[in-house]
Amino acid sequence: MENSAKVREYLRECGVFYIATEDARQPRVRPLNGIYLYEGKLCIFTPKDSPLYKRLKADPQMEICATHPDKSWISVIGRLNEDQRECVHEAVVKSYRDSIQDPEALLQCQMTVFRLDSARVKVTSVDGNVKECVL
Repeated sequence: MENSAKVREYLRECGVFYIATEDARQPRVRPLNGIYLYEGKLCIFTPKDSPLYKRLKADPQMEICATHPDKSWISVIGRLNEDQRECVHEAVVKSYRDSIQDPEALLQCQMTVFRLDSARVKVTSVDGNVKECVL
């Protein structure tokens, strides 16, 4: 299994993960629970009117972290760049629709996809073992 697919599966098993950005030297951390894979790249889906969208457009640097049920934890450091291709948007919407109770709500808001580029990943187990990879 490719590294991006392994990271996606790990984050999905965590349930909720957190994305950190910096806003005028003030850290901002937001919970997310949707991570998608398209053309071998990890993607997130966010509303265009959200503070996260505005922050990532201004500065795409971010870090994702989460704790796994096995008590290991992950850190993903990289850049999230907006991917405006219709095919990407459609694929993520289809995947997202399958996981929400009211798929029609997607039609009411403008959502966009951010693709994870040039990321470093580190998974640390409870006993201190570290596995690293590059996406």
